Amino acid sequence: MHLGGFMGFVYRFFIFIASAYAILLILRECGITEKINPMRASDFVSVITIFLILYVVSAFLVALCYPILNLRIAMILFGITPFVLGKAASYKEIKTYSIIQILCVILSIMFLLLNY
Repeated sequence: MHLGGFMGFVYRFFIFIASAYAILLILRECGITEKINPMRASDFVSVITIFLILYVVSAFLVALCYPILNLRIAMILFGITPFVLGKAASYKEIKTYSIIQILCVILSIMFLLLNY
């Protein structure tokens, strides 16, 4: 199905933002922040936070554009996943919850591509 106009832009924007967010999270989990200057590490974490906000906003925009209610609900759930995982995570299990977050972001990209 070919999507043009605003709806197509929103879908592509979400895929771009979610992909970049997943890559940033993977780099963070690989330990890139331990290998660089502390100021650069702080900047890197700030960029991850910006992409988190863009991910959530774009997930809600996609939910508004979706014509089917069940798919809207799924995109809203994908959008709030970072906050739910952040509330459930403890300092000891942060690695596990980070991996779960990466998988949720990748799953949201696959979900959108399969229902595009």
